[in-house]
Amino acid sequence: MFAQDHETDALLREATQWSDAKDWDRAIACLRQANARMKVSPVSYPVQTWLRLPLYLQKAERFDEAMIEFTKLADETGGRIARAFPHQSKAKQQVFAKQELAVIQDKIHLAKEREAKLQAKNKKPALSKPD
Repeated sequence: MFAQDHETDALLREATQWSDAKDWDRAIACLRQANARMKVSPVSYPVQTWLRLPLYLQKAERFDEAMIEFTKLADETGGRIARAFPHQSKAKQQVFAKQELAVIQDKIHLAKEREAKLQAKNKKPALSKPD
């Protein structure tokens, strides 16, 4: 039988509901609680679940916080993989970690592209000074 974590799952569902309502602060609060629980949960959550917090932060136009969360996520990858796959060899864990890091790096790259587009869109043209 697979491990279950109903409380964390409920927080993740609640975050989705708040996201659908565009209430980013509440969605982010739920994800912060869920992430804290996932760190000690008997369930091994996929990287896509862990990526929700930085992605929601970016949607909330909190890019700097999103980058901090992406960095934390990347830094904690080895430990998460070791905890999720203790029965696998260190070499196999490293392969899994590299795969997960590639997914995280891809999301960071996309987030930076989106932020650059948003910044360019929000820049107002300079007003010409009359001569």
